[in-house]
Amino acid sequence: MNSTMYAEIPANFTEKFTVVACYLQHNDKFLLLQYNDEKFTGKWGTPAGKVNGDEQPIQAMLRELYEETNITLTAEDLFLVDIVYFR
Repeated sequence: MNSTMYAEIPANFTEKFTVVACYLQHNDKFLLLQYNDEKFTGKWGTPAGKVNGDEQPIQAMLRELYEETNITLTAEDLFLVDIVYFR
């Protein structure tokens, strides 16, 4: 499946779901995870996942970061870098 990424909401865009990713930097190093599941085994990425129900994106980033790394941060530790849209 080919997708196109947009910086602005494209015309006639229908959102199916929202995904967040957390880029964690500490001492000039970025956290990357090596996946070990049947779909992405051996691939590298950041803590990420879908926003659940009424959850806000920042809450979802905190939850995904904890679920995937056991790292606990607060909303004040995070900031929004960008929003992109895929079709």
